Amino acid sequence: PSTVVMPALMGTVVFSVLVALFGYGLGMMVRNQPTAIALLLLWPLLVEGLIAGLLTVAGIDNAFRWLPYGAGLQLASPESVPPPDAFSRLGGGVYFAVFVALIAGIGAFITSQRDA
Repeated sequence: PSTVVMPALMGTVVFSVLVALFGYGLGMMVRNQPTAIALLLLWPLLVEGLIAGLLTVAGIDNAFRWLPYGAGLQLASPESVPPPDAFSRLGGGVYFAVFVALIAGIGAFITSQRDA
């Protein structure tokens, strides 16, 4: 593999692990596997698009940049230089990882407080 493709491949693996941890955190929060899977699938397809659209209508430019899943997708980007309105590969990955850690932490806290 070329030096351009290898960082994107490694980023894809890291992104996949982070999405799995995101789903794990959602599963701990809702304790219902079908709901957690639906949330995991609908988040990038529907929720972030709606949020970005509403923020754009409200006059906030480049709203998609600040949404976690969109930022995390920069990990898998084959471009060595990101567009000016997007995070870098490392920046987007760190931003998404912090979001995933927050969701997983909230899920762990909710699970520890819940009666069995």
